[in-house]
Amino acid sequence: LVQFTLNNVNENPPVFSEDVYTGVIPEDLSTPNADVGITVSATDLDCELTVTYTLVGGAPLEGVSLFSVDPSNGVVSLINGGLDRERVDKYELFVEATDGVLAATARVDILINDVNDNAAIFCEDCVYEVDFVETQFAGDFVLQVTAHDADLGENANFFFFFSQFETETADGFFQIDIETGVITTADSTCTTSTPYTVDVITFDGENSDIKTVTINVKTINDRNPYFTP
Repeated sequence: LVQFTLNNVNENPPVFSEDVYTGVIPEDLSTPNADVGITVSATDLDCELTVTYTLVGGAPLEGVSLFSVDPSNGVVSLINGGLDRERVDKYELFVEATDGVLAATARVDILINDVNDNAAIFCEDCVYEVDFVETQFAGDFVLQVTAHDADLGENANFFFFFSQFETETADGFFQIDIETGVITTADSTCTTSTPYTVDVITFDGENSDIKTVTINVKTINDRNPYFTP
């Protein structure tokens, strides 16, 4: 009877359970070392060997400094916040599993969910000033203000409203469409040659911006002279 003892030789690289791991986190996640809900896992047929995990690359590359992977259990974490979906909405990380000699690589995709962290911003260089001829009619177009919210979906919804006229007598002369930003004449009639200044505000439920609008009302010669007693 001849007995042989077979010694294990490290001839098998680790094998990941998936080629691509995917997770979704909100852009305002800021808890230090927050678990992003992804755990990479690899096995090695050379069962006596320990597999360790390391981040070896990413796209964009900054993801390597934002995220980490536990070398022993493969848990992926966000180190300390710093996300901004409006700048980067997806990170691709590359994780290496090694048994000390042989290695394998898997991809980790982390999608960044939008939160309502941006106001609807008016054009910084835009000047909203208009010469408007006095009118006898309500609903006449005066001008339109516009703004843009960099958030997505419902987070990008906002409306316009007047703050307060610096000239109190303008209250009731003008109105603004809360959705389109179109300013029109209201029920009252503008009959005074006066510049009216008003602050228009955007509001999305959490964030706001403000812009000054100046309306220069020009009178027209539409009244006959009359004698006073």
